Amino acid sequence: MKVRNNEYIFFIGNGFDINLGLKTSYNDFYSYYKIQDSKNMLSESINKNINLWSDLELGLGRFLSNISENQINDFLNCKSDLEKHLIDYLKIQDKKIILNETAFDSFKNGIIHFYNDFPQEEKNQLLNSISNSHNSINYRFATFNYTHVLDKLIKGIITKYKKLLTHIFVKPLITTRT
Repeated sequence: MKVRNNEYIFFIGNGFDINLGLKTSYNDFYSYYKIQDSKNMLSESINKNINLWSDLELGLGRFLSNISENQINDFLNCKSDLEKHLIDYLKIQDKKIILNETAFDSFKNGIIHFYNDFPQEEKNQLLNSISNSHNSINYRFATFNYTHVLDKLIKGIITKYKKLLTHIFVKPLITTRT
């Protein structure tokens, strides 16, 4: 989180989805990928030693550094296959998002009282800044997720708490979804 004149920026990663019960870790995806018809150099490497693939991007980099130049086209085709299956898997997970009143309330309270777990001195500084503010508070989110959980939560909160949100603005900052 970064603060800039009553603007609070939250960086949202995959742990956000996992905390809400979605199976969006790479290991979850690999379980799905194993049962697909993909039988290629990447799937064989993943199946051979899944621990080397706990981070997909690092795994791809390590794998690529160990192939010969004449295997690059095969690698790119395998990578495209893997990406297609990852997109399909994340769409399946995205459809499993079920948000209820408790989820909306918990998210709203977590955002409004984000400072609760901060050290007391920082918490006091933020509370002082917020209480002395005569302007709106802007919450912004930089999301690195591939699901739409954050979008759905924000939309639900805006719908449910319109009156409360007259001086609070929520804006997207960065998104990595396609």
